[in-house]
Amino acid sequence: MPTETPETLVQRLLPTKLILRGRAGSVKAAVQVGDEVHIDQPLERCDAIGATTPAAISPVEGRIAAIAVGADGQNVYTVAADPRRPSASIEMPPANFSGMLEQLQKPAALTLTTLLAKCAAMGLESDRTTSPSLLEQLAAGVPVSVIIISAVDGDDTVRLNAMEVETDPASLMVGACALRAAATSVGGKPPRTAVVIGPTISAAAERELVRLAKTSGVEVLEYEAVYPFDHPTLLLRRVMGTGVGTSLRPDALPTTVGAIVVDGTAAADIGRLLRLDRPLTRRVVAVRDHLTNRTFYSEVPIGTPLSEIITDIGRRGGTAQTIELRQGDVLEGRIVERTDVVAFGSGVYHILPSYVAVNPSPCVRCGWCTAACPTKLQPAGVLSAAQAHDGRGDPALARRYGVEACIECGLCQYLCPSELPLLDALRAMKSQSKAEIVASSGGAEL
Repeated sequence: MPTETPETLVQRLLPTKLILRGRAGSVKAAVQVGDEVHIDQPLERCDAIGATTPAAISPVEGRIAAIAVGADGQNVYTVAADPRRPSASIEMPPANFSGMLEQLQKPAALTLTTLLAKCAAMGLESDRTTSPSLLEQLAAGVPVSVIIISAVDGDDTVRLNAMEVETDPASLMVGACALRAAATSVGGKPPRTAVVIGPTISAAAERELVRLAKTSGVEVLEYEAVYPFDHPTLLLRRVMGTGVGTSLRPDALPTTVGAIVVDGTAAADIGRLLRLDRPLTRRVVAVRDHLTNRTFYSEVPIGTPLSEIITDIGRRGGTAQTIELRQGDVLEGRIVERTDVVAFGSGVYHILPSYVAVNPSPCVRCGWCTAACPTKLQPAGVLSAAQAHDGRGDPALARRYGVEACIECGLCQYLCPSELPLLDALRAMKSQSKAEIVASSGGAEL
């Protein structure tokens, strides 16, 4: 293990250009090609009320190099950053935790509508496996009995959540209290609110978090989560018992079972938003270099192309010539391209050696895939369903093997001695099954 802490290894990066996506729908650009833009400047004319997509805001000083329309109708802005006018570091105000807590405890101090509008207008969103869409959870507007802030890291080599607890516990706790204050309660009782921590957090940080929690009435729960048990479906079930969350479908919002679940980064971002009252347009990303066995942390603006992060990692002693780049947990197998940009999904990326395709062997019926599955479905059976009808698939058969419970963690494929494409089959059959059910219900979403 390196002697440096991850915090000392975080490098600020100013890319040469940014690619920023605007809101969906008929939203008009507030800028033209060639216009100069400034830090925190909105790029579109739009109303944030009720919006479930974040505003496009410039994180840098620069100019508009291009404006295009994406396939989904969103404006796509290319901003050329001006290296002569680098963005200044955001100075956090002194942590007046007790004062903010007192404000949040006042009746109707913060509502879901106002928090949703503020987050959307200030460009704040989280939409990743361990932290489902913050804006959509707020927009659901349903009563909740539980709020979970997941500060666990399923992979102890990538400590993004632990870093939030260790570097800015006050903002994380303000975010937790803000969600509790804004949430629609069940029966007039404030929702149970807990920060869940894992073993990657230092003892000193844990003590400080517990101290703040006692002041605010937020619980701190220890949970030795290893991947994939940081997934909301499994997290709710393990942490909260057999009550709330036991019926949470992997692809559903936690609000469908009366809960809100966000990760430590999202909660801390809410706290920083309320403390600063300005857009949050930068984030820390972690790149795990599997060729050097090092993790690189970079603070970058939203919209930074991955190619610029990888090039910077090369200058820092990492692998710059990537053959395969994945986002999220390495076993999820979500391949991304160097041309993709940092947005609101997972901030974890993996540099991997070149993948050599193999011809899988026949299934040996060893049962390892079923034994390893955290939701106890039968991946080999789902693969058979995917291959049925000359490869067209049999969604009904896939459902009998439990495909709807799949969280797409990839454990089954990793362990398969025959190297069968189980994860691809699971994803394909989940999609087919959902489409079939929606069609049979007259087009109504699940």
